[in-house]
Amino acid sequence: MHNLPFLFYSLQCSFFYSSLIFCCDATPPAAAAAATSAGENNNKIIQHEHLTNDTDNSNGTARPRPRPMVFGLGPGRTGTDSLREALVQLGFGPTYHMKEILLEQEGISTEGHLEFFYKAARATQEHKDKGYDRDHAHDPVDFRHILKEYNSGVDWPLSAFPDELLAAFPDAKFILTKRSAKGWHKSIQSSVCKLNPNRSYPMKFLQCLRILGTPFSRFAGHGDMMDAIIKYKFAPGLASTWPELCNSRQIAIDALEQWNERVERIIPPHQLLIFELGVHGYRE
Repeated sequence: MHNLPFLFYSLQCSFFYSSLIFCCDATPPAAAAAATSAGENNNKIIQHEHLTNDTDNSNGTARPRPRPMVFGLGPGRTGTDSLREALVQLGFGPTYHMKEILLEQEGISTEGHLEFFYKAARATQEHKDKGYDRDHAHDPVDFRHILKEYNSGVDWPLSAFPDELLAAFPDAKFILTKRSAKGWHKSIQSSVCKLNPNRSYPMKFLQCLRILGTPFSRFAGHGDMMDAIIKYKFAPGLASTWPELCNSRQIAIDALEQWNERVERIIPPHQLLIFELGVHGYRE
């Protein structure tokens, strides 16, 4: 019985792997490199594995990056951390996640990323005001630069930018993790909603420790960033702040359903894999 969680996790990994290979036509970089060194299926690997150069704007050097990138577009509490673990296990790491912004778990600096996503979210409204109409040439933010050390990404805030990610990485593969809207609201109520600094005394205390540096210094800007993500990206027209989404069951349900429909409209079907909790993986 103790092996059941590992079995379920292995089945999930198998589903993700099969779907990425056969539905999305994406070979994990580690798997491709291993097969190439062994001299097996070289032609097939070359077909799947695209190496391009991303320029590091800080020093002008070019860094080879395996292609395609893989992004999860489900919001937090739709299995995003399980998806992160699966992608890492399958060779698509390092994987960008909210934990990277706050804790730098991969050992990669994410200094300034809270401000990056705050500005990126607000840029959506600024573009509408200026009549740019999805003209990404006017974007003041550079997703290729901020993700230059990663091979995949999941979870908020990154998952709130499907348009921008598709524009920056046109050959990327995307995974939309779904769950019931009612179950999602119940989940965020008991977890991430408690991270809001205006509702949580522990979060207020952590903000007081900002003088100690990372990660405490990151919590101060977390609330403003999430408010911008909710207002301009995830639930435009439905909620203006993170607490507003958390406090209303109906707003949360409508926002999640609206989000799923939007993602399926934006991402081409041949680049999108839909993973539904309770159907393709573990029960809610």
